Amino acid sequence: MQLPPTLIPLLNHLTHRGMTPIIVGGYIRDSLLDRHAKDIDIEVYDSQGLDALKTELSKFGTLHEVGSSFGVLKIELETLQLDISLPRTESKIAPGHQGFCVDTTRKLNFSEAARRRDFTINAMGYNTVTNTLLDPYGGQEDLRQGILREVDADTFVEDPLRLYRTMQFAARFSLRVSDSLHRLCTTMVDSDELSSLPKARIFEEFQKLLLKSDTPSLGIHLLKTFGALRYFDALNHLASKPCHSQKNLFDHTLLTLDTMASRRSGNIPKDLIMMLAILCHKMPQYGSTFLDQLTESHKLIDAVTTLVRYNRYPQKLYDLQAGEPEVLALSAKVCIADLIQIAETIDMKCHRHLPQHRFQAGEWLRKSAEKLHVYHKAPQPLLQGRDLIAENLKPSKAFKQILDDAYRAQLQQEFTCKSEARQWLRTYLTR
Repeated sequence: MQLPPTLIPLLNHLTHRGMTPIIVGGYIRDSLLDRHAKDIDIEVYDSQGLDALKTELSKFGTLHEVGSSFGVLKIELETLQLDISLPRTESKIAPGHQGFCVDTTRKLNFSEAARRRDFTINAMGYNTVTNTLLDPYGGQEDLRQGILREVDADTFVEDPLRLYRTMQFAARFSLRVSDSLHRLCTTMVDSDELSSLPKARIFEEFQKLLLKSDTPSLGIHLLKTFGALRYFDALNHLASKPCHSQKNLFDHTLLTLDTMASRRSGNIPKDLIMMLAILCHKMPQYGSTFLDQLTESHKLIDAVTTLVRYNRYPQKLYDLQAGEPEVLALSAKVCIADLIQIAETIDMKCHRHLPQHRFQAGEWLRKSAEKLHVYHKAPQPLLQGRDLIAENLKPSKAFKQILDDAYRAQLQQEFTCKSEARQWLRTYLTR
C-alpha cells in the first residue's frame, strides 16, 4: 500500500521504539477503492502505555487528546490529519450511544481489537512494519462484492448510532446491506434505542449522507425499510402522501435530492443548505419541524426554510412577467442565485426525460437579477442613520421605521441614487 511520504518518519520512529503502528479503518477502505484520504487512523500496538506514546508523538508536533476515556491523540502532519490510539475493547454498561466502558490496558491482537468495529469494510488494517493487509473479517471481499456487513452482531446493536452509519455508508459507497445487517437495524428500531441519541450525532450522519453520497436517496430509503422514519414525522408524512405524478411525494423528493447531489459545488456550508432545502421542499412548514429534530442551528434552519418558502417564485414571477421592483423585493428576502438553483433542480427532475428542456423562468430571472446587480445579494440601503441625522433628526426608536420605509421605497424604485434618496426623505418627513 502506498503511504504518504510525510507519514513515513513518524511510523519509522515508532517502529524503532519497539512499537507496531497499524493503519486502520477508513483509510484502508478508501485506498482499496482508489479514493484519496487525508484523515488517517493509526492503532499502535506493543506500546508501554498512552503516556509513552504521547512522549514519542510529541516530537512530531502538537498533540490534542480527545475523548479522555478513549485516549485518542490528534496530530497534524502538513496536510495529514492523524488520529492515533492504543488498541481497545468497549463493553456496554449503560443505555445510549455513550454507555460504554473502554479498556486500553489489555494486550490485544488486531483481530480482537477490530471486533468492536461496525462494518467489515472498516475492520481492516495495514501493518506498516510487515507491509501486510490485515483482514480478519473479510472486509476486502465484501468491498469487492459491494456488501455492507456487520463485524459482530452482538456488539453492533450496542451502539444505536450505527443504524445511521449504515444509512450513510450504504449510500456513499453504493453497497447492498446484508440480510443479517438489515435484521439488526430493524431490531434496533424496535428496541427504541434510537430515541436515546442526541440530535447532533444523528445530524453528523445526515451531513455525511447529503454531502458525500452521489445517491443519498438510497440512505433515506433504507431508513424507511428499517422502520426508522417513525423518528422523523415529516419524512414519514411524505412517504404516504400522494402526488400528481402517480408517485408519492417521498419518491419525488428523493429523486430531486439525487439531482441536487450531482450539482454540489464543493462549498460544504452552501451544499448542505441546498441539499437540505431539496429534502424539505415538499414538507409542511417549509421543513422547519424536520430541521428542528436535527439541529440547534437557527441560522441553518432559517437559510433552508427561506429557500423552501420562495422556491416557486422564479416560475411565479416569470409567469407574471414581473417588473424590476418585484425582482428587487425578492432579492431582499433570499439569494436569487441559490433560489434559481433550487427551482432549476426541481424543474430538472420533473423534466428529466426531456434532455432539451430549458428552465426558462430561471434564465429570465437570472438576466433580470444580473441587470439589477442583485443576483448574489440584495442592494445596499441608500439611506442610513447618518442621513437622518443630517436632516437634524435625533436618534430614536423611530429611526428603524423610517429606514425600513426608505428601503421598501428603494426596492420599489421610488428613488435610485443618493440625491434622489435624500429628496425622498425630505418629502417623507413632511407627511
